[in-house]
Amino acid sequence: MTYAEQLNQITREIEAAKADVRRWQEAASNLAQAASQARAKNQSFGRGFVSAVLGSKFRAAARSAAAASNAAIAKEVAAKRATITVEKRLAQERVRKLQSRLAELRRVAKAERPPAPRLPRGKEFVSTADYASILKELTEAHARGVLTTDEFHEKKQRLMKAF
Repeated sequence: MTYAEQLNQITREIEAAKADVRRWQEAASNLAQAASQARAKNQSFGRGFVSAVLGSKFRAAARSAAAASNAAIAKEVAAKRATITVEKRLAQERVRKLQSRLAELRRVAKAERPPAPRLPRGKEFVSTADYASILKELTEAHARGVLTTDEFHEKKQRLMKAF
C-alpha cells in the first residue's frame, strides 16, 4: 500500500472514530433528555381535578408510585450512562491511537523521502534538457508520494517561470 493510500485509510478511520464519539455524546444527551421527560410525566400524575376528587390517600399513593418510578428511571439511566461512558472512552482512545499512527506514518515518510529536485535559482544557466530532466524528477517524486499535489504544482510553476 502506498503512502497516500495509507494516509487516506487512516484519515477515513479517524473520521469514523470521531463520528462514533459524537454518536455516544448524542446518546448521552438523548438519555438525559428522555429521563427528564419521564420524571416530569411521573410528577404530573396524581395532580389536578381527579386527585382533588379522590382525596389525600390517592395523592399519597400517586406520590409513592412516582417516587418508585423515578428510582427505577434513575437506576436504568445509571446503567445506560455507564455503558455510554465506556463506549465513548473506547472511541476516544481509538481516535488518539489512529492520530498517533497518522503522525508516525508522516514522520517515517518524511524521514524516508529523498530530497525534492533542486530548482534553478536566479540567473543560473540551465539548458532545455536540464529543465526536462528536472520536470521528470518532479513528476516521479510526485508519483512516489514525496511531493504533495500542491508542492508539485508550486515547483512546476517555479520551473516554468525560470524557463
